[in-house]
Amino acid sequence: MTSYDSWLEQPYQDKYAEEDSIDEIKERILDDLEPNTLSRLCEGVGEDSLYRREEEIEEALKARNFEALGRLIWAANWEYWEDYAENRAVDEYHNQ
Repeated sequence: MTSYDSWLEQPYQDKYAEEDSIDEIKERILDDLEPNTLSRLCEGVGEDSLYRREEEIEEALKARNFEALGRLIWAANWEYWEDYAENRAVDEYHNQ
C-alpha cells in the first residue's frame, strides 16, 4: 500500500476504531446496568419504554396473547437499555 493509499484509508480506519471502542464501552455499560432485572424493567417501563412497541403490545393485549406480550415487553425494555448504553458510550468516548 502506498502512502497515498494509506492517507485515503486512514479516515475509514479511524471511524472503524471509534465504532469498535464505542461498542466495547456500550457492552461494559450494559453489563454494569444488568438490564434483565426487575428493577431495570420497572425503571424502563417508568421511562415509557413500552411505547416503542405500542401497536404490537395493544394487539397482544386485545388478543390476550400473553406470551407475545411478555416478549414485547422484554424487547421494548431491552431496546431502551441498549439505546441508553449507546448514548452513554458515545458521550464517554468523546469525553475521554
